[in-house]
Amino acid sequence: VPNSSAGQQECRSGEQDIELMLGPAGAVEGKVEVAETGKPLGGVRINLRASGGGIYEAATHAPIESSANGTFRIPDVPPGAYYITGAVSSQGMPDWVMPPENNQVTVVAGETARDVVIHASKGALVEVTVVETNTLAPVANAAVSSGGWGGSTVCTDSNGVALLRVPVGQSWISAKKNWHSQTRTPDVAAGQTNRVRIELIPAPKITGTVRDPAGAPAAGALVSFHPGHYPVAPEYTEVITDKNGRYEITLELLGEFFFWSGPISPTNSIIARSLDRNLAAIEEFDAIPTNLDLNLQPGITLSGSVKDTAGAPVGSATAGLCIQVGRSTSKLFPQPVKVNAQGSFVIPALPQGHAYYFFPGITAKGYGTAGSFLKEEDSKTNRYEFPVFVLKRADRK
Repeated sequence: VPNSSAGQQECRSGEQDIELMLGPAGAVEGKVEVAETGKPLGGVRINLRASGGGIYEAATHAPIESSANGTFRIPDVPPGAYYITGAVSSQGMPDWVMPPENNQVTVVAGETARDVVIHASKGALVEVTVVETNTLAPVANAAVSSGGWGGSTVCTDSNGVALLRVPVGQSWISAKKNWHSQTRTPDVAAGQTNRVRIELIPAPKITGTVRDPAGAPAAGALVSFHPGHYPVAPEYTEVITDKNGRYEITLELLGEFFFWSGPISPTNSIIARSLDRNLAAIEEFDAIPTNLDLNLQPGITLSGSVKDTAGAPVGSATAGLCIQVGRSTSKLFPQPVKVNAQGSFVIPALPQGHAYYFFPGITAKGYGTAGSFLKEEDSKTNRYEFPVFVLKRADRK
């Protein structure tokens, strides 16, 4: 296995004679047993993770499952100190939980650490009811999780109820749906169904009507929310207007981060696009509104083509288009635009004369990258074709 001091190395392009040092591996052997009875338990997934901790902590070895007689062996482990934990896979509520244990093991090069014991338990049942704050209406399909490495996640039913099996004692239980999560730490007693209620703040919703230049409702228009650059910003979201031109966007937080790097740009935006009529509208805002109507105006269609240095089209290229609104820069689409077989692309119905557009990286596998931009004052037209993007074929490792 890799030697901890020389088994990995940062390298620069063009370096040669790189040496990586390998050393003797260790191993871990043990068993899983039921805490209350001492009986062996198979089918438990065993995980090793380095005991260094911190945000860079990661699994060290692929999980190993305990055999029918409860035993397990983890081979090819780099020397060092580890936490060892168990987890039970299940489609629904698991039959077993892993009580909190501070199981640590030290692996020595060329040796096997033996007689490691991991316990499983029947634990206790917790019935979690998730409701909205203020209205106390039940929240269906909320993700409810019990904490710890042996924890599990289930979704609430139509009545906002989820049933978990957790270790006896103080437990960590959280619930989340679209918006911020909430956590409770109840004392869970054995031999009964424990009940916990969690109140969630509903995710913000933005509603409104999209109208065409004549004032008529624009059915089938694409409406997209573009977040600014700030801590816990909502995710990109898109919907289609109904026959009355109405839309409703429910914002969503996929992750909740407690650290931040880079500048903060609080300007969000909503863009409405009628693709077949080349109409568009954009509105900027810092505070999230509850209602926002948009009036479509003539848009701009951006087009271009991608070729190699010999003038042949690069049909495998992709183009990621970004827009700068206020002090925020965001991708216009979740995924890059794919060119056609002739290496061309057309992006219709973007706001005219309002924003700074740029392609930070047009690329294809086996090629380098190209880019370009369109200034705000140059986008006051219904169509703009970029000069040909030329990609050089990659010729160096």
